[in-house]
Amino acid sequence: MVNITDSLKAPAILVGEDYTVEYANPAFGEFCGRPPEELLGHKCHKVSHASDSPCRLNGNDCPLKYVLRTGKSTRVRHRHVCVNGSEKVFDILAIPVSLNGKEGRGKILEIMVEADGGIESMDGRYSEDFLGAVLDGIGEGVVVISSDLRIIRANNHYQRMSGMSGDEIKGEHCYWASHRYDVPCFEKGEQCPVIGAFSKGIRQSGTHIHYDKDGRPIHVELNAFPLRDRKTGKVISVIETINDISDKVALKRQLLSSESKYRELYNQTPVMLFTMNEEGIITECNRTMAEKLETTKENLRGMLFMELLTDESKTLIEEKKKLCKTGEFCVFEVGMLTRNRRLLPVKLTGKQSHEKEGGYYSFIGIDLTELKKAEEEKRLLEAQLLQAQKMESIGTLSAGIAHDFNNLLTGLFGYVELLGKQNLPGLAKDYLNKVNELLNVASNLTGQLLVVGRKAEAEYQVMDITHFLQEFLSTINRIIGDEIEIRHTLLAESIFILGDPAQLYQMLMNLFINARDAMPDGGVIHVKTDITDPTSGTGIYSNTDTNRYVLISVKDTGTGIPESIINRIFDPFFTTKTDRSRKGTGLGLSVVYSIIRAHKGLVEVKSRENEGTEFLVYLPITEGRPDASGKDSADSTSGKTEGATVLVVDDEEIVIDVVVTVLKENGMNVLTARDGKEALRVFQDHAGKIDLVIIDKSMPRLDGIKTFQELRKLDPNVRAVLSTGFSDEKAEDFIKMGFAGCLKKPYRINDILKVVKDNL
Repeated sequence: MVNITDSLKAPAILVGEDYTVEYANPAFGEFCGRPPEELLGHKCHKVSHASDSPCRLNGNDCPLKYVLRTGKSTRVRHRHVCVNGSEKVFDILAIPVSLNGKEGRGKILEIMVEADGGIESMDGRYSEDFLGAVLDGIGEGVVVISSDLRIIRANNHYQRMSGMSGDEIKGEHCYWASHRYDVPCFEKGEQCPVIGAFSKGIRQSGTHIHYDKDGRPIHVELNAFPLRDRKTGKVISVIETINDISDKVALKRQLLSSESKYRELYNQTPVMLFTMNEEGIITECNRTMAEKLETTKENLRGMLFMELLTDESKTLIEEKKKLCKTGEFCVFEVGMLTRNRRLLPVKLTGKQSHEKEGGYYSFIGIDLTELKKAEEEKRLLEAQLLQAQKMESIGTLSAGIAHDFNNLLTGLFGYVELLGKQNLPGLAKDYLNKVNELLNVASNLTGQLLVVGRKAEAEYQVMDITHFLQEFLSTINRIIGDEIEIRHTLLAESIFILGDPAQLYQMLMNLFINARDAMPDGGVIHVKTDITDPTSGTGIYSNTDTNRYVLISVKDTGTGIPESIINRIFDPFFTTKTDRSRKGTGLGLSVVYSIIRAHKGLVEVKSRENEGTEFLVYLPITEGRPDASGKDSADSTSGKTEGATVLVVDDEEIVIDVVVTVLKENGMNVLTARDGKEALRVFQDHAGKIDLVIIDKSMPRLDGIKTFQELRKLDPNVRAVLSTGFSDEKAEDFIKMGFAGCLKKPYRINDILKVVKDNL
C-alpha cells in the first residue's frame, strides 16, 4: 500500500483512531510544506486545518469519525489551510483499512482531491488513473467483478498469475478465468467469497485452487471486498484480492508430513514418552505408554500422574521433581499400576523445560519387567549354583563321614548279631535289642548323609506317581500322628516319572515330618498334584529341557518360615529345632533337595510367618511305562560254602574281625589283607586255593577296583565281591567290570553269607 500511495499525485495520509497521522505520502508533505516524516505523530486536524480540535462539517462528524463508527468509506468536502496560509477546498475520500489480514476500523486512509470541478470532477479526472495505479501497484492479484460475476478489470499481478492479458480476461466470468469452470464455484459445492460479498455486504475470505492458462494449479487465498454505490449504498461490484499461497501450502504439507512422521515415530517408539505440567497432569503421551498401562491415550491425558504410581513411588516422584527443576536429567525407578492394577516397574528419565505457557516435564519411561524377570532368573540361577556348590562341598564331607561311619556300623551290627546268638539272660537281650534299634537309626542317618552327598545308589524305574502318593498317604497317618489332619487333592489319571521309590518315599517323609514339627498343636497338611510346563510362568524352570512336570504341593498350616532364614533351609545341618523334644539333625530338607535334584526336578518354597509353608516339588514326566513282565526270581539255591577259602581285603580292623568270625563259624577258611598290595601277595602265596575275594572299594595304596584288576592279571577267572560304604555308580556297573557281586555297608551277617553262597 505504501508503494501505491507514494506514487499518487494526490495528497494521502493514514490516520489512526486517535486522529494521529501514521503515514503521509510525498504529495501530502508538499502540500504541508514539510517532509512527510516530520508530520508523523501530529493530529490530522492540526496539519490540515491548523485546528487544535477535530473538525466539524455542517454539524456532522469528520470523515474519520464516520468511518470509525460505520466501518464504511465516505466522501466529504473540506476546506484546508495551505502552507502559504491560503485556503483550498478538497474532496476527501476516507477508506477503512484492514491491516495484517484482520477485520477492523483502526486505520483510515484519506486521499485529498482538489475540488475545482466538484466531486464529480474527481471521479472523471482521477478515479480511473487512481484505480489503475492502486491495482497495479498491489503485489498480489486483484480483480474487480461485476454483479453478473464478470471481470471488469484485472491488475498486472493477476494477469501474470493467470498467464492471460487484460484484454483476454476482461469480460470473462470469474469462475472460468480462475477455475476453468463452466458454472459458478458455489454450484460445484465450493464456498465463493465473491458471492458472499455481494449477498452479505461485508468482506469474505476463503482459499481456492485456481488454474493458469496451461492448467497448472495455484493455491490462492481470497479476500472479497464489496464496493457500494455512494448514493444508494447498494453493492455494485466486488474487489477480490488473490494471493498465491502455493509455497505456503507446499510448506504446510511438508510440515504436516514431518509432523505425521514425528507423531508416528513418537507413537511407535518402544519406550514410554509423556509430558506433564507443573501440577503433575499428563498433557501428552504416546501409544506405547497407553498400551503398557492397559488403557488409552485419551484416558491418560488430563490424569494426575500420581494416580498411576504405587504409594512408595508417590513420595519418590516429589523428591525427583525438585531435582528435575535444576535443568538436569533425573533418572529413577518407580512402580506404576496398570488399569488392571498390575505392577509395572519403570525406569524414568526426565527433565523440566519452559515455554510461554509455563513449565512442563518431559519423561522417557522404560518398562523393566523383562529386565527384572531376567535379574530374578539370574538370581535364581546363582542361588541354585551356590546351593549346588554348597551341596557338593558338604556332600564330599558327608560322604566321607558316612563311609567311615558305615565301617563302624558294619562291625557293630556284626558284634550285636553274634552276641544275639549267645544264650543271654532276658534283660541283656532287651538291652541288645535296644542297641540294635539305635544302630538302625544310625544306619538311616548314614543313608541320609549319603543322599546329601549324592553317593547313594539310586534304583530308577518308571513309576506311577499318582499310585505312589496314594499308597504313601494311606500309611503316613500312623507315623505323623492323629493330631495332624491330612487332606489331598490328587489328579485321577496315572502320571509316570522316572524315579527311585525309596528315595521319593524318604523325600515325602521328610517334608511331612518338617510340616508336623511346624504344627506342635496340630494342624492340616494338604497334598495336591497338577501337571505344569515351562510356560506356566512360575519362573523356576530356568535352563530345563523337560516339556512337562508333575507338581506335588505339600502345604501346612504351621508357624511358617521367617524371611531371614528361608534361603538357608536347604543347607545341610541347618536346623531351627533346638528344644530337646524335637531336636533335628539339619539333614531333613537337605535330603529333600538332594533327592529332587537327583531326579532332575526342582523345588520352590512359599512361606509366611504364622501363615504356613508350601513346598512345591516339580518332577519331570516321562513318556515311558512300567515294565509289565517283571524280573526273574532269584535262584534260591545256595552254593557249597563249607571248606571254601575266602580272602577278605579291608583296611578297617573291625570289619575284618566281624567278617572273619562269621565266615569261620560257617565252616569257611579265611585269609585277610589290610590293603591292595598285601592282597596281591596273599593271593599269589595261595594261588589256585582261593575261591572268593571280598574287597573293600576305598583303601590306601591300592583301591578295591585297581586291586581287582591286578588280581585278574594273576588269575582271569578270579571271583570277587566289592564291598563299599558309598558309590557313585550302580551295582550293575560293578558287575560289568567283572565283579561277581556287591556288598553295601553297613551289612548284616545274612548279607555276608548270602553273597558268599551266591558266588561259590
